[in-house]
Amino acid sequence: MNLENINIVEVVEDIVLASVDYATYKNIDLVFDTEEEEIITAIDKDKIERAILNLLSNAIKFTHKGGSIYVYIKREKDKVFISVEDNGMGIPKDKINEIFNRFYQVSDTLKKHEEGSGIGLCIVEEIVDLHGGKINVYSEVNKGSKFEIILPIYMVEENFKNLQIKDIQQIVKLEMSDVDTKEN
Repeated sequence: MNLENINIVEVVEDIVLASVDYATYKNIDLVFDTEEEEIITAIDKDKIERAILNLLSNAIKFTHKGGSIYVYIKREKDKVFISVEDNGMGIPKDKINEIFNRFYQVSDTLKKHEEGSGIGLCIVEEIVDLHGGKINVYSEVNKGSKFEIILPIYMVEENFKNLQIKDIQQIVKLEMSDVDTKEN
């Protein structure tokens, strides 16, 4: 991980603003709001951007035309909360524990309408874990979903690069999960 002290509010807002055209194409209202304009914390910017982008992409895919997506950031003590909430299709309660599994799709019907590999949420969870955080999901069918990322707020020495073997192994394992390793 390449950690740097950065304003996470700006990082998330930039990803949301870059996604507005995609939401607009589906006539979806995409709103960003924050309690604070600046929350400085140590993050790997590229990885956090990827996680937020994945959540936004899913929200746009599974929210019907005319729907809405609300991205919100707040700080509570030594934690930052980032939520991506939509009023889309929602996830059945019995499937919520499965959605972070690699290659899992809620249903074949959804897959036919919105193509994807089924590894996006698994990657999001890995990124959040690498940052020492956690992700919560709240969802109800036909009412929507809310994904909430909770990250610790801390600082590192300026331009500190933290690349740990464990992190590399987790990332490689995740990215290579579809490679057949059995001998023929």
